[in-house]
Amino acid sequence: MNIFGKEKNCEHFEVFQNIKKIAKNDVLVIFNVNRQPFDYEKFPLWKKRRNEFYGDIDTSDMKIKFLIEIYIKKFLEIGFNTIFCTNAVRVFYEGIDMTHYFAYKLNLPWTGFFHKILKSDIHVIMDTNQLPRGKDFVVRNRIKTENGSKWLRVTVLEKNKMAQIRNVNINNSTKWKEKHWNSINNNYSKSPYFSEFEDQFKKIFQKEWKNLLELNMEIIFLIMKILRIKTKIIMESELNINTSSTQEILDILDKLNAKKYLTGDGSGSKKILEGNENKFMEKNIEIIYQKFNPPEYSQLYEEFLPNLSICDMLFNIGSKNTRMILDKQ
Repeated sequence: MNIFGKEKNCEHFEVFQNIKKIAKNDVLVIFNVNRQPFDYEKFPLWKKRRNEFYGDIDTSDMKIKFLIEIYIKKFLEIGFNTIFCTNAVRVFYEGIDMTHYFAYKLNLPWTGFFHKILKSDIHVIMDTNQLPRGKDFVVRNRIKTENGSKWLRVTVLEKNKMAQIRNVNINNSTKWKEKHWNSINNNYSKSPYFSEFEDQFKKIFQKEWKNLLELNMEIIFLIMKILRIKTKIIMESELNINTSSTQEILDILDKLNAKKYLTGDGSGSKKILEGNENKFMEKNIEIIYQKFNPPEYSQLYEEFLPNLSICDMLFNIGSKNTRMILDKQ
């Protein structure tokens, strides 16, 4: 496998050890698995490093589906969310089943959501889009604990349906509010600025919530208030847009008489735009790609962990310093 521009083969565990050195936002990772018998005893050092990564799992006769699931968990452990993972593609040579290839599309969660709002005159929440399947940041985010990062997830009732985000309801039978607040309180009560925001966030977890979007917007508006962000927020459902993909973006901009479009620089955003730039030029709309690389800041629990919920930044360095970081980007 070619990794990080080096013309050499590497093992899968080397990907996990090095991926964060080059990944800023989105990255595509492709693995291959040799299905032919491999004599581990001839390479004791390789065997030792492999066993440290897989533990007691025997990969010599492992089903590819199981391996894919393990790697999704491994990516989560180092802070990457899997947006999609392909099915394994079988490769044959002279009739022999040689190799399986499978790919992961990963995404880093980031405070840049509020940076994008801050840099906009109007921010549109695309509430009519379908709730992404799988593990998405519409329903979860990460905080820091003394044992590393931890996901806080809101379980929903429509997770397997083709539901629009605005119509997704919360599964309150899981007692998620109590669990989330206890996790936040237990892990941030000793941070320098937690007491300043404690009551405001606690009230959110004390309210009764049915709709996921209403919960998300309550949190978004609270953080905007704390950071004194005055950007106007509009729901796409208010604009009566009936198109999708690139045309959907163009129709939103047209409704708002916008002449500049601020978008992320990840592969998902670029996919919608690439090959369609002329459509924006015809309407005299300038495309601006967001650039946001938050610096390290003071955290609890030793080693710095990037790309957590913005609450981690607020609780550790306060609203003034958080706003300064957003302003400087």
